[in-house]
Amino acid sequence: VAAARGGYDPNLTLSAKRSHEETAGASAGTAAGALEVLGSDTDNDAFAAAVGGATALGGLNYEVGARVGQSDGEREGNPFDTSTGSASVTLTQPLLKGFKTDGTRYQVQIAQKQSAEAAAQLEAQMQDVLTQVETAWYGLIQAREEIRVQEEAVRLATQLYEDNRRKVQIGAMSILDEKQAESQAA
Repeated sequence: VAAARGGYDPNLTLSAKRSHEETAGASAGTAAGALEVLGSDTDNDAFAAAVGGATALGGLNYEVGARVGQSDGEREGNPFDTSTGSASVTLTQPLLKGFKTDGTRYQVQIAQKQSAEAAAQLEAQMQDVLTQVETAWYGLIQAREEIRVQEEAVRLATQLYEDNRRKVQIGAMSILDEKQAESQAA
């Protein structure tokens, strides 16, 4: 979403220009004598800087800029030195075309929907992991309980065998019952 909103970041534009222009003089003969037109020699420097971009305010575009320039030289034998400067603020607001539907706004909306979808997928994955952990935990509890039950069954079978062995020794039970208890204990 932050990357999509980067379309609203301002743009900085800088420019510099230097030029030199020379024109040769001319001389034309007339009946009264020679008419001489002197040439010119001009140096021009121009610098400009501007900051501009789009806003999220219904397609509003802005530009704030400044320009400075200087020209100096000689024209027809007369020296000159001229400096210029200007500053500007330009706001452009579409009335119908592109109003509230610029490309950056569209990309931001797509990024927000993708972000919400990713958050929902993350939540679902976290719930799935939690369910797996809970299932494994209850499986562990069940396995421990089964082991405890089996150990108790072995203890009881061993106790039954010992009781039946004593009964066989005193003659109150047959050897077959003792062997059956022994096989269960084993």
